[in-house]
Amino acid sequence: MSSTALKIRTVYLKVTNRCNVGCDFCYLPESTRLDKSVMSLLVAKDVARSIAVANHVEGYGLINLIVHGGEPLSMSGEGLSKIVREFVEESKEKVLVSIQTSLLPLSDRHLDFVHQWCDGWIGSSLDLTQRKINNSKEAYDELWEKKLDFASENGCKVRPIIVPSVSEAGCIDEFLDYLIGHGLYGFDIDRYTNYGGTDNQSMPTNLEHSNYLLELTSCLFERFESGLKIGNNVVEAALRGVFYSIPGERWGGSCQKSFLVIEPSGDFNTCPDRASREQPYGSAKEAGSILSAPERLKWIDHQEFGHKTGDCFKCQYQEWCRSGCPIVENVDASGECSGYKTYLDYLKSLDPILVSKYLSAKEGRYAYA
Repeated sequence: MSSTALKIRTVYLKVTNRCNVGCDFCYLPESTRLDKSVMSLLVAKDVARSIAVANHVEGYGLINLIVHGGEPLSMSGEGLSKIVREFVEESKEKVLVSIQTSLLPLSDRHLDFVHQWCDGWIGSSLDLTQRKINNSKEAYDELWEKKLDFASENGCKVRPIIVPSVSEAGCIDEFLDYLIGHGLYGFDIDRYTNYGGTDNQSMPTNLEHSNYLLELTSCLFERFESGLKIGNNVVEAALRGVFYSIPGERWGGSCQKSFLVIEPSGDFNTCPDRASREQPYGSAKEAGSILSAPERLKWIDHQEFGHKTGDCFKCQYQEWCRSGCPIVENVDASGECSGYKTYLDYLKSLDPILVSKYLSAKEGRYAYA
C-alpha cells in the first residue's frame, strides 16, 4: 500500500448547525442552534470536489467523513443520505463515513442511513454530570438510555464519546459500571477545551486531566485482569506511544493540516473546538482557499513549531508526542504539559506483557490468561 493511501483527511461535515435537543449545557451559541438551514447538495458537491484537489496536492488518500452538527439527526435519514451520497460520489476517493450525535433525536427515519452509510455504528456524546433537558439531569439520562435501547433493538451499535470535566474526577468506576450495565465495552474521550471562551471552572487543568487518565487506566487494567476489556481511544493511543513510539490521538498529530470542519455554507475551519469561536478561514468550495488560507497556515505552523517549548525537545517522548493538542496551553498553571507527562511516566510502570495483551484483546468479556 502506498504512503498516500495511508494518509487520512478527517472532514467534519456540519450538515446543519441546528439542534432541536435543548440541552442546558452546550458549547454552541443559542443563535447558532436555532439556525434551521442545512447544507445544500450543491455545497456538498463543490466541497467534495475541492477537498479531492487539496488531497492530491497534500498527499491524502483516504477521507474520514464525520457527519456532524449541531444535531445531524435533526434532519431525516433521507436528507442525510442525499448529502453524503453527493459528497462521496463527487470526491471519487475512498471515504469512510461515521456520524456524531447526541443520540436523543434517533428514530425510525434514521435507521436506513445508519446501516447503509455508517455500518450500523453511531458515535454519541454522553455527559452524565452536566447535560440536562429542561433543567433535569434525570430527564437527559432517561432519554439517552431509551434511545440507546432503541438503537440496540434495531441492530445499531453505539460508541459513547465523553469530554471529561472536573466533575468526572473520582467517578470513573461508577462510570465504567454504567457502561457495562448498558452493554457498552468501549468509549472515546475528547479533551475539554475552552478556546476563546471565558474562564470555565469545569475545564480541568493539564495536571487534572493527566491524573484523570491515570486513574482511568488503572481502573481499566484492574477490570482487564478480571476478564473484561473496556476499550478507550486515548488510553490505547498513549500505550502505543509509550511502549512502541507510535503517535496517535492527542499525541503526534497533524490535525491543523489534516482536519477540515465544514459549515453548512461551505465555509471552513481546522478545529471543531475553534469553529464556533472564530470567523471562517475561507470557503472549502475552492481548493485554493483550503490550501492557502492564512489562518490555516498559521495554525499548521503553530502546531509544528510554535506550540513546543524547550522542554519538549529534551523530553523522552518528543519523537511521537510533539507537544500534544495545539489549542491547549503547553504548560499551564498546574505545571503539567499538554502531552500529560505525569500520565505517560505512569504508563512506563506497567507490565509490557499486560499492555500487549490489553491492546490486542477484543472489547468485552473474555477468559484472561
